[in-house]
Amino acid sequence: MLRRNGSSKKVPMFLSQVDELNTAVNHIDKNVIGVQGDVSNPEDLDRLYDTVKQHKRRIDVLFTNSGVTGFLPLALHQRFLNQHK
Repeated sequence: MLRRNGSSKKVPMFLSQVDELNTAVNHIDKNVIGVQGDVSNPEDLDRLYDTVKQHKRRIDVLFTNSGVTGFLPLALHQRFLNQHK
């Protein structure tokens, strides 16, 4: 999306599964920097920040998705969301 909109900047991609990361980086663009890690692991996030700094870049926006799966009754889900506002 960034490339389509004219960005020529390096974009870090941070995924926990190394095979998926390598496939995505090779498929998307030469301006993607692949970093393997888990968003719930502070050491992995430190490595992400260090990699970005090595490329003399900064992180303007960081999207994270932990990929949690499971099902809850809607009432429990809503109570959980209300407790963590």
